[in-house]
Amino acid sequence: MTKKTLPSRWRLASGGDGEVARLREQVRLLNSEMTTLRREKERLEGDKLCYSEHIIQFSITVSKLAEFPYASDPFELKNVTVTLHGAVIPDCEAVAQLVFWCEMLSSSVFDTTLITKCAINNSSTYTTGPFMQIVRLREGSQIPSGRHFAGPWNTIKSTFSEPAVKFSIKLVRPCKPSSIKFDAGDNYVTMILEDESIQVNAPYVSEWSDFLRSYFISPMKETNAGIYPIEDCPVDDFREMLDVIYPTGKPIDVWNVERMLVLADRFIMPMLTRQCELFLNDGHKHTMNEIQMLLLADKYNLFLTRTNILEKLTTTALLRSKIIKTEGYATLSHEMKRAVDARYVELDVQERG
Repeated sequence: MTKKTLPSRWRLASGGDGEVARLREQVRLLNSEMTTLRREKERLEGDKLCYSEHIIQFSITVSKLAEFPYASDPFELKNVTVTLHGAVIPDCEAVAQLVFWCEMLSSSVFDTTLITKCAINNSSTYTTGPFMQIVRLREGSQIPSGRHFAGPWNTIKSTFSEPAVKFSIKLVRPCKPSSIKFDAGDNYVTMILEDESIQVNAPYVSEWSDFLRSYFISPMKETNAGIYPIEDCPVDDFREMLDVIYPTGKPIDVWNVERMLVLADRFIMPMLTRQCELFLNDGHKHTMNEIQMLLLADKYNLFLTRTNILEKLTTTALLRSKIIKTEGYATLSHEMKRAVDARYVELDVQERG
């Protein structure tokens, strides 16, 4: 990226010529139209169309599992053949753990988001997950997921003679930044933010952003020599976004996650949104609490984050203390409060049963 002072004829100061004003208006109209189309698409498709899910229920014979690991029959999720495996494996501290993982066979190459959750004998004490991870699939190759630790094996087998396992597997629509090729040639355009110019690799950025893809092929480029002004966007935030999506691969962290969510929403970048969700759902990378993450999920329509937060709260007491009784609860949208209420009713029925 190159930073330089613009020639006076390109500065977007107030009172500029009529051509700049016309371009600004076209940008605003395009932004509004793309946002409207995205919202309409979300309403038509619905949240649940973003993933496919399979639930496996089976019993474990404690006397045999250590010697004969578990393997399910193969099943299909979004054109991926999945087999669930279970075994007793020592962890890094040599403690025997009940562990599950998936083997996935794909006919194409892409990165997918895998979410797993395990419940033993419908006990909240022995419920683990949901855990989220990205698995990089390869054509014709059997790829294993990461391990899902379900609990200490000695404790489980001393508590249950024949544990009943309910294992949920969600395979989310492709998240495939690794498949986007970075063109190091001369396919660059100049973007103007806050009177500064940035050279942007147009084909690469277009693969991430539906809005910018449409912007770069719009008629206005022919009347403005390939100069693309962006209104009301902090230039430092835009540079940070480029650092994240470019092959340099700057990670999402607590300092940039909300800024990336803002830009992902504005420029219609579902893969950047997904990377933010992966960060939010990895409790080892931040210390945000449940209501903080739920507020972000509400503001930026993060369906997976909303689902994971509510599913991790496995009792009505936890749901009350961590969500309903907090100050942030009052600011949640009606739709999010309805999702919280639905989860509360579900847990209440389980506890009364």
